[in-house]
Amino acid sequence: MSERVCSVEGCDKPHKSRGWCRKHYLRFWRHGDPLTVKQPGRPRKGRPPWTPPPQPRRRATPNQRCSITGCNRKHHAIGFCLTHYRPRRRELFAHRTPEQIERDRQRDKATKRRRAQRRHQTEGAGDD
Repeated sequence: MSERVCSVEGCDKPHKSRGWCRKHYLRFWRHGDPLTVKQPGRPRKGRPPWTPPPQPRRRATPNQRCSITGCNRKHHAIGFCLTHYRPRRRELFAHRTPEQIERDRQRDKATKRRRAQRRHQTEGAGDD
């Protein structure tokens, strides 16, 4: 039994999928055409042509505490203890506007309220 090879003319690499080798299949998947070749020197869409090197991680000092006034818990991340970091995690990394953040908070509060009401109604219905 002969091993299948890529169906692109001049390519003798082993078959992966749809009759193409891995390289031509990925070109098809990314660009819609197995013969498309990325232009050399052009950055990927949405990326700067040069990315600065990563900055070294800033470590917390051993005795660092939460930055929230009145909280004396041990530092966990970006100036907060774990209790104050968790609710802000979504806001800190989502790059949303303050209006979007407030809208989501209100929606979350309303959802929690509705769930609590449903729970209360189902608990009360079983008491009869």
